[in-house]
Amino acid sequence: MSKAKITLLGYYGYQNAGDEWLCEQAQRVLLKVWPSAEFRVVSRKSWMGVFSALLWSKELVLGGGSLFQDKSSRLSLLYYAGICALAIGLGQRVFVLGNGIGPVSTEMGKWVMRRLATRFTAVIARDEESRKLFKSFGVPDDRLVLSSDLAFFEKNHIDATRPPAPLSNLDPTRVVIGLNLRPSAFQSRLKAALGKLPFSTRLGIAAHHLQDPPSIRAIFPNLPFHTLPLSIDQAKRENAPCDVLIAMRFHAIVWAVWHHIPCIAIADDDKTLNFAKELRIPVVDLRSLSYESDAKMIFNALFEPVPHPDVVSYDIKTFVDLANHLPEVLRRYA
Repeated sequence: MSKAKITLLGYYGYQNAGDEWLCEQAQRVLLKVWPSAEFRVVSRKSWMGVFSALLWSKELVLGGGSLFQDKSSRLSLLYYAGICALAIGLGQRVFVLGNGIGPVSTEMGKWVMRRLATRFTAVIARDEESRKLFKSFGVPDDRLVLSSDLAFFEKNHIDATRPPAPLSNLDPTRVVIGLNLRPSAFQSRLKAALGKLPFSTRLGIAAHHLQDPPSIRAIFPNLPFHTLPLSIDQAKRENAPCDVLIAMRFHAIVWAVWHHIPCIAIADDDKTLNFAKELRIPVVDLRSLSYESDAKMIFNALFEPVPHPDVVSYDIKTFVDLANHLPEVLRRYA
């Protein structure tokens, strides 16, 4: 087998803890398949850097995240699709590794994905909804595999049998509540709901170091912060700074799982909603509730007199097992 030269593409270099973890994890997975592989991790900021890396490499790997989506910007999907098309034009194999996809709601985005998806060497989707969407764009079954998020790869330190603390044993006047909030169109809804919750001690949990603090301070101006480490190894070694986490970001929820912190997901998109449902943790969908019901839903999910069974157990063994099979899956195409 020839020495692999891999361009690794993702939303890297923007102080988003989850994406930096994905960058590390993607390289670990790939080194299991190509032990002597060389990597060039490319930044969105430099088209010349991307082009130079593609001239050097033999494979392009999209290492985690939801890169093909047109919610944040129509240009975002076109950007990543353009890089993939350039790599294919240069004769490279393109691997989509542990990616989510969507929403793809524009006609332009759908047109691009239908023409690009069939050209991928292999697509490893991180969830069932993404697998279905990749398939709808034409990825053939023999090149489409269901897995889980790269953050779960080799997460053998997670005790899948140990539940988080029963929420009914927590006193809301004493508990330290962690709040992870990202920029959202539902800012006023969040402020109205979270401001009503009777927690005496609150801590902001910033997963995206640039975007999350302003979002949290818009609701709680003087809140102290804990920023999630940009290194996945440091993240799994640190002590949990809060008793409960209310989280909007995908990888903030993953971080709660590592530390057995009871977690409530706040969803304003399908990505967080579907992940919370798969993980079987309580989730409040801001798109389907009213101002009056938000706070009640969150509070009831946290402090029901008899907690729902889904609240006190994380079903993560499937996630870990799927992620640990990633090298085996990639070897089929290596």
